[in-house]
Formats: sequence, C-alpha cells, structure tokens
Amino acid sequence: TEHKTNEFITINLADRGIVLKKSDIVAGTIEQGELTLTTLQHEYKLKNTLAWLKSRLTDERFIQIHRNTMVNLMQIKEVQPWFNHTALVIMTTGLKFPVGRSYLKKLNMKLGL
Repeated sequence: TEHKTNEFITINLADRGIVLKKSDIVAGTIEQGELTLTTLQHEYKLKNTLAWLKSRLTDERFIQIHRNTMVNLMQIKEVQPWFNHTALVIMTTGLKFPVGRSYLKKLNMKLGL
C-alpha cells in the first residue's frame, strides 16, 4: 500500500495541513480523547484516534506499546523495568511511556531483549 512506502504523514490543524517526516515522529498517545503526536521538534494536539495514526504508521518502525500509545522504535533510548513485570520506555527526547503488559513481548522481540 502507499502508506508503507510513504515517508510522510500529513496532519490537519485548524488552518493548515502539516507535513511530517515519519522518521521525526517520536510517539503518538491518546489522552482524554485527544491525540498528542510528538515529533523531534514539536508536539501536536489532534482530534484523531490512535487507530487513525496506526493506519498511517504501518511500517516496522512503529509499534503499539499500550492501548493508548504508539512509538517509533528508532527513537527509544532506554527500556526500564516497571511495575507488575511491565516496562517503561524512555524516548530520545526524554518522554517516558509505560508499556502495557500485553504489548511487552512484541516490544522485547523487536528490540532483541
């Protein structure tokens, strides 16, 4: 599909469309129905869903680590043990995200842990 080969994702803000390089995307996370898309440079608040983001970030670099969080594997700096045998990922930008237990095995596999 076109998304697999496409290096860009376009997000719509109130007055304009912003073209982002997928490699710049650090993470997407949903809080209270709002999607926060974090790139190396900025943070965007969007009215989109995680499913919308997932459908656009289909390549191997992107992985869902929690029911409300997707991250770019290339931007993970550390994985730390966390409560109840889960983990916390620390991104290159310093952002931290908990890993849901059901997503841990896949993450460990991808990272060669």
